[in-house]
Amino acid sequence: MLILIINFNPNSGAETNYNVTSVNLEQNTSDSKYDITIKEDSSYPSWEEYDYSIENLKIIQKGLFRNYIYVQVKNNGLCVAHGTHGWFSLNGKSCWAKWHFTTIRREVVDIVLRVAEDAPKPSARYKLNLDFMHLGDFQVPATNSWYLVNFHNVLIRPGIHTIFLGTYNVNQQRDYYVDYITIGEKRIEGEEYFSMGGNTLNRNFRGLTIYPKDIRLQLWDGHPEHGGKLFYDSLIGKKQIVIDCSNEILASKRIAHYIENNGKFCVEVPWFSGFFKTPHTIYAILDPNDDLKEVNENNNQQNISIYYS
Repeated sequence: MLILIINFNPNSGAETNYNVTSVNLEQNTSDSKYDITIKEDSSYPSWEEYDYSIENLKIIQKGLFRNYIYVQVKNNGLCVAHGTHGWFSLNGKSCWAKWHFTTIRREVVDIVLRVAEDAPKPSARYKLNLDFMHLGDFQVPATNSWYLVNFHNVLIRPGIHTIFLGTYNVNQQRDYYVDYITIGEKRIEGEEYFSMGGNTLNRNFRGLTIYPKDIRLQLWDGHPEHGGKLFYDSLIGKKQIVIDCSNEILASKRIAHYIENNGKFCVEVPWFSGFFKTPHTIYAILDPNDDLKEVNENNNQQNISIYYS
């Protein structure tokens, strides 16, 4: 699961003359045709609980001296879409994202968003649309905690649908996070958005990023600190378009790699063992530079030995 931090912007025709109402836990929100409840969620993975692990490492022999190293990596913790407070424009700072999903039958379901905000008070106000229908607005406390926002008893008809989540224009720096969205029994990971953007003039400054992203995997023939030979060094995971927010002035769209929460990514790398019958120990190292602070740093390395007799 990836964590999603999103600063959203409704479409240009969105109503902005609204009465801001603080939302308490378990309290219904206003300005909606649906009942909306919000409650804090401390289930795992909680705030900033990231954890990648190497689940499987093996050597696959496909002929004399023809070998492949197979590695399976799992994301045990958060993966989110991240909208880092937007960028300045005449219309304020904001951004939005859309997710697609398909249903095959007519049903009434709850739509639940797991979201968080890391921002100065008061909290930003967000809108949720299903296709072209405005479901309602909500706020969550800016407390570095996860909240479940539940839109109750929403009618879903068969077909392809779009969920839109976006901010009204705000003038403060806000970090908004989306972990996942559920529509009945269907779950959509926040980082797997179909499209995203914002209301700034520069398209390169519009939209979201993902965290964690661009986790690196290295494969070594021999111990990395004792003469081992590096033969694979690459970012792993699915690909998604993000805004690189590490430097606002230089922010631009690019491709990032990620693994969704509870997701697995497999790598198969060709490896030549050499012509001599000598023992080899292959080391797989995840996040070798310790860029990601994880709840468990002890599951990022495995090794396996092979000897040709």
